[in-house]
Amino acid sequence: MVIFPTFLPMALPQDYRHKGSIGDGYFCNVSKYHSSADNCTYAVKKLKREFLDNAEYRTRFLREIELLKALEGHDCIVELKAHEPNHLERELWYAMPVANQNLFHYIRQNNSTIDLTKRIGIFEHVLSGITHAHSQSILHRDISANNVLVFEEEDGLRAKLSDFGLGKDTEAMNYIRSSANGFGQVLYVSPEQKDHLKHADFRSDIYALGKLLYFVMTGKDPIDFKTCPFITLIRKATSGEPIERFQTIEEFNSEFESMKQFLLNPEIPRDRQVMRDFLSGNTQVNWDEFHEVAIIANSDNHVYHDYLKPIVALFNTRSNLEAYYSAKQGALLHFVEVFNSKVRECTQSHNWPFRALDDFGLILYHILKICQENEIKLLCLCEIWNIAYEDDQFAVQNNFKTIMNNNMIPSEIEAEFAAHIVSSKTRGITMAKFSEIRLPTAIKRAIIQIARTPE
Repeated sequence: MVIFPTFLPMALPQDYRHKGSIGDGYFCNVSKYHSSADNCTYAVKKLKREFLDNAEYRTRFLREIELLKALEGHDCIVELKAHEPNHLERELWYAMPVANQNLFHYIRQNNSTIDLTKRIGIFEHVLSGITHAHSQSILHRDISANNVLVFEEEDGLRAKLSDFGLGKDTEAMNYIRSSANGFGQVLYVSPEQKDHLKHADFRSDIYALGKLLYFVMTGKDPIDFKTCPFITLIRKATSGEPIERFQTIEEFNSEFESMKQFLLNPEIPRDRQVMRDFLSGNTQVNWDEFHEVAIIANSDNHVYHDYLKPIVALFNTRSNLEAYYSAKQGALLHFVEVFNSKVRECTQSHNWPFRALDDFGLILYHILKICQENEIKLLCLCEIWNIAYEDDQFAVQNNFKTIMNNNMIPSEIEAEFAAHIVSSKTRGITMAKFSEIRLPTAIKRAIIQIARTPE
């Protein structure tokens, strides 16, 4: 547990000489100083004088010093070089090494030349620092590209976490909440932390890590995610609900390491990876890797032969589908979204067997049966309807009949499914097609609305 001290006036050592400004924030500024005592140059962060009598900012600044002291010695956390107290002057400051730049500016300036291996290495430094902080029961609560410093060292580039001003020792009993003015940087902060800073926990840091990983991989602001390396991990880490994220940094590390090994496999260039190649001769499927390839959904020649056909062959074995769901759970939502879009793409193309629609419908039927998430069930139902009645596929119509007669539609999604039926392109059917089917009221009304001969 970190014990936060009371306010101590401090002054810079007399041998420090100002060499210029580095940055200026709302309540702190950072300047470059040279020490004649050790002939070294430091970055000195100081609380602005107008905030010296502000209890919240003093507490935050002193807390940052104490957290850096508690985390000292880690290669990926900025070093605290000096912070000596002096009761004759009224200043709050600490000294740290001078960085070349922060990670935001480094990525933006070099984005076109940074390869995947280097991007992964940069993020691993940040992940290592956060893992160490969490192992000491310390939250950062302000992870962002601006708060990671980049250093050029003898063994290459080193990224280091800085700015623990919003940090929190979760075991400290005398913790004082930061003011409502500071909740972290808006593009990276989790919903629960944005609402109430005191509600942030380790999963809030994991949310920010997911956002940072997206920025490091793409060089783009983490707003609307596009397909990129680690996209499945990123989406899970940045779920709006904390319970749907990785629950610990160890879980995050495990999946990151698994995907890193897959992405850096030199024998399978990622930009050429298609499902057909991935599953060819692959008797023991790694479901994390499968999921990533399935979401990317590359095709060399034809979406059916490169993507849909190998998936159908894999999931013809029911135990494979169950193993996939057991490994990924709610992440199947993204798979079903992509799978459905590829089915629609296939129906608009040539040179594929039309009877394959039966296989697509059967896979969606089995997913509907085994999954627990209503959003996934709804996606399956909508595409089953499309195949059954837009594409007029008799075998899938039988699947639909079984779903209805066995009450397999949760009541919570009946209205949304009915809305899909009304908005679909299905036309020309009659209620006679549904004479042996027990339809919920909302769904029956939707079918009557689009039927050629209402009954």
